[in-house]
Amino acid sequence: SGTPYYMAPELFADEGVHSFQSDIWALGCVLYEMATGKPPFAASSLQELIQEIQESPLQTIDSCSVMFNDLLARLLEKDPVKRISWEHLRKHPFWTKEINLRKLPRQPAFEQYLKKARGIQPD
Repeated sequence: SGTPYYMAPELFADEGVHSFQSDIWALGCVLYEMATGKPPFAASSLQELIQEIQESPLQTIDSCSVMFNDLLARLLEKDPVKRISWEHLRKHPFWTKEINLRKLPRQPAFEQYLKKARGIQPD
C-alpha cells in the first residue's frame, strides 16, 4: 500500500506490475516533493489523479537547476521502458559522484509484463 500520489502510471493499467521502474518513479515523486513541498501530480479525486499521472506533462521547477530538472524528467518518464534505468540513474550527472554499483535481482513479473503487454523481449 501507500499513497496513490507516488504510483507510477503503469500501475493503474490492468496489466501493470510493480517493478524497479515503478520504484524509480516513486523516487522522482519524493525528490519533486522535497524540492517543492507538493507532489508532482495532484487532484481532488482518485480518477482525476490517475489522469494527471498518466497524461499531464511534468512541470519543471524554476528554482532548481537544469540538471535537477533533467533528473526529475528522467525519473518521472511516463513510459517505464523509456524511464531512466538504475544503471543510468546512478551515473546521472546531477549526483556529485557516481553511486556505487549494486546488482539488482531479476524481476520475473516485470519481464512477463514487458513480453505480454508491451511485446518487448527483456535483456
